[in-house]
Amino acid sequence: MKIYDKWVKKTCSNLNNKTVVITGADGSIGYYISYYSLLLGASIVMVSVNMEKSEKCRSDLLKVFPKAKITCKYIDLNNLDTIEPLVNTLKDYHPDILVNNSGVYHLPKLINDYNLERTFCINYFGTSLLTQLMLPLLKERNGKVVFQTSISTKWYRTLDVNDLFGNKVKKLTKYYGLTKKMSLLNGLRLKKLGNNIDFAHPGAAPTGLFDFKRGGFKKSFTKLVVPLMKPLFNTPSKASLGVIYAMTHDLKYDEWVGPVNFFHLNGYPKIRKIPNYNLNNDLQNQLLIKTNNLVKKEYQLK
Repeated sequence: MKIYDKWVKKTCSNLNNKTVVITGADGSIGYYISYYSLLLGASIVMVSVNMEKSEKCRSDLLKVFPKAKITCKYIDLNNLDTIEPLVNTLKDYHPDILVNNSGVYHLPKLINDYNLERTFCINYFGTSLLTQLMLPLLKERNGKVVFQTSISTKWYRTLDVNDLFGNKVKKLTKYYGLTKKMSLLNGLRLKKLGNNIDFAHPGAAPTGLFDFKRGGFKKSFTKLVVPLMKPLFNTPSKASLGVIYAMTHDLKYDEWVGPVNFFHLNGYPKIRKIPNYNLNNDLQNQLLIKTNNLVKKEYQLK
């Protein structure tokens, strides 16, 4: 797989003496976000629900960057009680950047122990709660948050705030896009409040999200269809470049960065406007109110 070292070094500023926390850092795009962060001189904390895979990525990265500071930490964004303990341990690492890369795609709907739907909780709510708890730490270092969002948020203009678990949404692919849209909306609301937050999207890439072992796809799909996607879409290595760009550049409130070729699905990242319907203040606030009605007081978003 091609590595874009020259592009990253030419386009992005160094991250010397910075610590980057990366969720979903157990393979695919998360691995390459970690790789390029190290290339730019950062120390990294790889956060994942799968510690075995995360440790394997750490081992592979140390073969390339033997002197790098790499730590692996556990979080399960579907288990809200793992989030605050992680943030408390991260205080000792003095984080400068949080990359919200973690996400799930096309999983059968499942209600968790907090009466929240799983994809909703991982892609949106757990990510938003983690961001909220991390912001005070990041502000101490004049740091920032980068959301790995999705081009699919561009294709869904509306959001039914009375159906946040997508009970009226038949297609799991569309529901995925809507949960990523919720994450984008809340991130934009926080950015409007003065927090240092930027957004990237990877276009489309044949990543581990399509692995049948996750439960969302049949084995035949993973084995037969995913290989056919590779010539059309970005590799995970190239799909990670938007996040690296957003980590090292400041974007305007109505901007995000991602590939622009072939319906914004592949190519190198460029800055583009976020669709106006995601900048709707009323919708952002309605989402906040409806979300907080679903959770206990100790988990509510601010």
